[in-house]
Amino acid sequence: MIHRLWEHRELTLEMARRHVRAMYVGSALGAFWTVVQPFCMLVVYTLVFGLIMRVRLGAEDVGPWFYGLKLCAALLPWQVFVDGFHRGTGALVDNAHLLRKSVFPGEILAVSLALSGAIQFALTMALYLVLQALLAGLGLVPFTLSAWVLAAPLVFVLQLLFTVGLSWVTGSLHAFFRDTAPLVSTLTTIWFFGSPIVYNPEYLDSWKSVPMWIRQLYAINPWYRFAELYQSTLMGFPPRPVTVLVVCIWTAGALVAGALVFDRMRKDMVDVI
Repeated sequence: MIHRLWEHRELTLEMARRHVRAMYVGSALGAFWTVVQPFCMLVVYTLVFGLIMRVRLGAEDVGPWFYGLKLCAALLPWQVFVDGFHRGTGALVDNAHLLRKSVFPGEILAVSLALSGAIQFALTMALYLVLQALLAGLGLVPFTLSAWVLAAPLVFVLQLLFTVGLSWVTGSLHAFFRDTAPLVSTLTTIWFFGSPIVYNPEYLDSWKSVPMWIRQLYAINPWYRFAELYQSTLMGFPPRPVTVLVVCIWTAGALVAGALVFDRMRKDMVDVI
């Protein structure tokens, strides 16, 4: 698998560039739309959870502006993940005409789609850092930019690899079972609210009615750890080593599982799509 990916690296990069161009073809505002939806979601969640419901994201949370920034630190990468995961799930079926060519490496489809999300990540993170610097300059949030923000791209690399691994699994399954894509869409919605993006995970400990098995399941949620990494690095706090370790384990596990499933189903895939 690694050899094939390296051998076709130039084709992968070219397909990623095509995916980016295809997203904005015929659009007057082009890449501007990449930041519009996340920005609108940020405003809505800040108003509903930060101002109206007064949800707080930790003891250091001092108001709705802080809530909005911490929310955005995890919400923007989540949106990139979901977009790449959904498109990666349908990539094999959507590009069946390419797979019928015996020399085409189908595994690069999910990789190229995930790579195209790097542009979206870079644009949204640039907007985020500008907003963070502006709010800090106005004294609305109690911190400034720190060197830890340089670790955020490394977290994104892990997220990209995690996305590719999951997409190899779900994409292979979708080639045989066409209910996989809508199922993934439904499960990611549940996954979002099962991750500490719009609320503080410490709240779960105060809910005595929540069964222990649900708390344990919540604790091993990989996006629990991804959200924690993004929120800590982008807001100037050092990440916990155990969190970094767990994210690396999840990423490696997703890649290995994805490669095994894809290789197992590769031979029969062309006959069913």
